[in-house]
Amino acid sequence: MNYLKEIRNDLRISREELEKRSGVPARAIKAYESGQVELEKASYVTVIHLAKALEVEPKAFFSEDI
Repeated sequence: MNYLKEIRNDLRISREELEKRSGVPARAIKAYESGQVELEKASYVTVIHLAKALEVEPKAFFSEDI
């Protein structure tokens, strides 16, 4: 399970806003959040960009300890 959607929703950031902040396309963010594509299989760079945009450590996407 990944926690991308939970973190994004907690911060009240839309997918479109996260796209602007991270450079990761909103459609890719949706695919990661829905489980259509596993975030664990995303490139390291993608995970880092998402983490920086959300101001969390990358491990937060894969751990209950947010």
